[in-house]
Amino acid sequence: MQVLAPNSGRAGALVRGACLILAMALSTPGCEASTAGESHALKTALALAEGRALDTRVEPERLVTPEGWRAALGRSFARHAPRLGGRAYTLTTTFSLAVTGAPRMETTERRTAEITLNGDAHVDHRIAWLLPDDQGEGGRRCWRVGGRLYHARRTGPASLFEERGGEGDRCLDAAIEPLQTLLRALAPRTRISAVPGDAVDGRETVAVSLDPEPDPGAVPTALPAFWQPADPRLGRDGTDETSGVPGPRGPLFLSHGVLRALAGTLTLDAKTGLPLSARLEARLAVQKGGSGGELVVRVECTSTPHRGSITPPEAALSSGPRPRPFLERARLLGEGTKGAPAALPKPGDAPPLRVSPGAEGDPPPDLPEDVPGTGPPP
Repeated sequence: MQVLAPNSGRAGALVRGACLILAMALSTPGCEASTAGESHALKTALALAEGRALDTRVEPERLVTPEGWRAALGRSFARHAPRLGGRAYTLTTTFSLAVTGAPRMETTERRTAEITLNGDAHVDHRIAWLLPDDQGEGGRRCWRVGGRLYHARRTGPASLFEERGGEGDRCLDAAIEPLQTLLRALAPRTRISAVPGDAVDGRETVAVSLDPEPDPGAVPTALPAFWQPADPRLGRDGTDETSGVPGPRGPLFLSHGVLRALAGTLTLDAKTGLPLSARLEARLAVQKGGSGGELVVRVECTSTPHRGSITPPEAALSSGPRPRPFLERARLLGEGTKGAPAALPKPGDAPPLRVSPGAEGDPPPDLPEDVPGTGPPP
């Protein structure tokens, strides 16, 4: 069987691995044997290769290494959750900020998720906030049922979308995103201990303990207020320049605060590496608007077996085909014919991959000019 593919080491390795797995499964000497349906055989081989990649256990001795811990935190919840045999999650996150001379600010998020064995899922995200001059609540919901994707606000009808670009996976990944974000942010300042844990619902587990390694001499980064008018007499509708942090912020207090205390435990499923339960509390010293304060982050995660099915929302509104502005622009400028398939590149024609700046604008690492590009494929 002959496959044309771009000259990418990762793609080539995947195809070679798929061929090897298919050859072993069919007890043939290799991928040269002719089959009735080469396309079907390649899809089967790729599915087997992906299944082997997903079927990786989490060993306690690997979690205590920085590489193993990063790998565990980087696992996609959407891709591994169906292997849990059906599970329901509840994740509650509370951010409580107390700054000297200012009222306490608090945000509470509650996320529930139900995942079936066949990959159908429902995620319900609710958020409530209490600020000095504002309070309220909101949220969103999403469903992935039978290959269809539904989105809705906290209230009101849902909309049915044509799933594309991994939207369904992003919907499901959000179910435990606050827990993974907290663990990633605290990883450089935390000592990890892991041992085999007690079975949970018949599943093997790994019990993880987190011990802080604070730096007594560290000073938190001085952050500006989220919204601070140049003239205090201006209201929120003022157009004068305001102070703030430019660019994507991310978890500023987690990345620029100083860890003072951390307590909690985490139970991971040994087969998938996903959390089954967690209870964490982190206290960080912060500086906001020129005043010192403390941020307390509490995360509690619980899960139970889920044997039911996911019911799609009633009276969902069909969104219809979504606009593709870049394709329309290319068509108007005559840059390409709509619907015409692009020619496959010949071996060696693919441009070298270069490291691009990260989401936070971090510059790429210095590389010699003669070193080919690195990093994930586009």
